[in-house]
Amino acid sequence: MSNSNHELMKEMVDHLKEARRSSIMGNYDGSMVFYEGVLLEIQQLIQNNYEEPKFKINKQKLIEYRKMIEAELDKVKEIQSSLNVFKNSVPSQQPPSGYGHYANGMYNQAMMGPVKHYG
Repeated sequence: MSNSNHELMKEMVDHLKEARRSSIMGNYDGSMVFYEGVLLEIQQLIQNNYEEPKFKINKQKLIEYRKMIEAELDKVKEIQSSLNVFKNSVPSQQPPSGYGHYANGMYNQAMMGPVKHYG
């Protein structure tokens, strides 16, 4: 096992943690970037025939891990897609037309006038 593969494995684990942390925090775009990076790192480890007997990691295990991480990434993409549907379907923040002059901020002025006058 080369030291560079071992370092790559450590980085991959850290990046996977960050991908999951980002998705938990709602940063789905950032999470997807980390997941994509993890998948590239796994692919590199597979190509390098990385093995770690102590943790029973070999090419076959890495392929299994890649499939699991691809599934996680797909879930994050689904969540992001669902949120985009809601964001795109939310009506504008304009108040209904029946509010007249109260809609443009004059409500506060109308209500605060008597309070200021009578203390």
